[in-house]
Amino acid sequence: PPHLSPPQNNCIKTSKYNVVTFLPVNLFEQFQEVANTYFLFLLILQLIPQISSLSWFTTIVPLVLVLSITAVKDATDDYFRHKSDSQVNSRQAQVLLSGILRQEQWMNVRVGDIIKLENNQFVAADLLLLSTSEPHGLCYIETAELDGQVSPAGGGAGIHSPEHSRDWGLLSRGLVSHFKLGSNRRQRKTGSLPPP
Repeated sequence: PPHLSPPQNNCIKTSKYNVVTFLPVNLFEQFQEVANTYFLFLLILQLIPQISSLSWFTTIVPLVLVLSITAVKDATDDYFRHKSDSQVNSRQAQVLLSGILRQEQWMNVRVGDIIKLENNQFVAADLLLLSTSEPHGLCYIETAELDGQVSPAGGGAGIHSPEHSRDWGLLSRGLVSHFKLGSNRRQRKTGSLPPP
């Protein structure tokens, strides 16, 4: 439908700068600080000989020193953010494409993809759990990177349909089409998987 936006990628980006934008964006952010703006204003006044008897050098050296140290710290932090983003985006996931499980990078996972997860595997996207290997559809998820909680949280699978719901070929052809969400503690919802 025309009212839906195009599918977004799953690329994680926590960095603030790139090579081109670093200097202007970083200076703009630094001059949001009142102290830096104050010293810049003093520097401008000291450049006018009729107003100031002090040399502009006495203001520019401390200002440039503070701006440079902060810029180096920000650049270092952003470099490590870029490395972390690249590491997360290039992690592998098993995605069901045309009835075959294929290895894909997490940044290439799209909304609606069916993904096979294994025990202790990292998840870099919001997922709807369709099925587990546990007899009652139980799943335990550690959310330490989201909320700092290191104890596993329990959850349940969404598909409560015939045993063939774990058959990847049937899932990819849309033959397992109806499922129920929820447990005794949550509101129950019913949905369907559209055929690919």
